[in-house]
Amino acid sequence: VVDPRRGEPRRGIPRDSVEGSVAVLRSGWSAKSLRVLVDFGAPVHRLEVAVGSTMVMEGEWPWWASADGTALEPVSGWTTSCFESDDDATFLEVVAPLPRGLRAERQVILLPRDRIVVLSDSITDAGALLPAESRPQRLAHRTRLPLGGIDVVPEEETREVRLAIGKRQWRLLPLALPEWRSAPATGALEVAGSGLELRHEVPGGRLAAPLWIDADPTRARRPLTWRHLTVADQRRNLRRHEAVGFRVQAGQDQWLLYRALDTPRNRTVLGCNVAAELLLGRVKRSGEVARTLEIE
Repeated sequence: VVDPRRGEPRRGIPRDSVEGSVAVLRSGWSAKSLRVLVDFGAPVHRLEVAVGSTMVMEGEWPWWASADGTALEPVSGWTTSCFESDDDATFLEVVAPLPRGLRAERQVILLPRDRIVVLSDSITDAGALLPAESRPQRLAHRTRLPLGGIDVVPEEETREVRLAIGKRQWRLLPLALPEWRSAPATGALEVAGSGLELRHEVPGGRLAAPLWIDADPTRARRPLTWRHLTVADQRRNLRRHEAVGFRVQAGQDQWLLYRALDTPRNRTVLGCNVAAELLLGRVKRSGEVARTLEIE
């Protein structure tokens, strides 16, 4: 039962939930709330992203990958690896084993106050630290987001893509790719049929391909940028198959996203020490990072 005056449930109904193979993440209970639904019970997942009564994404959310040119397909079904939810953030991770000791990982993050959604696909060795001779030399990944009849407006100079939702706009950032189209990249975010396709290819035996969705239309006109960050471990700069870090800035708002792809341990990114597998936080004006979400 929802209180119509506040848009909040009168009783302790959880805002987010996972029942079997279906997860629902919400920013709240008001008429303008964000809702993300993921159904990972079948080999091809289903994704729904809605704001109020408007369905922004709806349909199949496929996942393709290859190692050294050979297709990687899960050897068994997808299962929930981690689910955490509090007032600041919701995190869902589902995983499936792949051949060659690898693992497919899908992560969905929702920041309800910031109205940020992160959809991230990764390929890792699940912390097994495979010997160099066993690791793939090159990984490729591709996914397609099903758009529910929403107009797509790619930027001319950057790889940012905007979604026109009535008079509002959302901004989609392929963080693993360079911001500027003039910079070389082994991947793309582009229109494909009735959806958006994200492609990414990297050297090394691990890969992370996060897509940042800014669903707050009040930030749509603010200057925007994102950057790959250097991640250091004992004074050594790590390669991108070991750990990745990204800074996103919209106007005066800044966020830090970090992901360890090997065994997590104490590292430094943007002056922030982090020992977790994943960190997402706000960058304060002082340069310190307020840790919104930290997954061990």
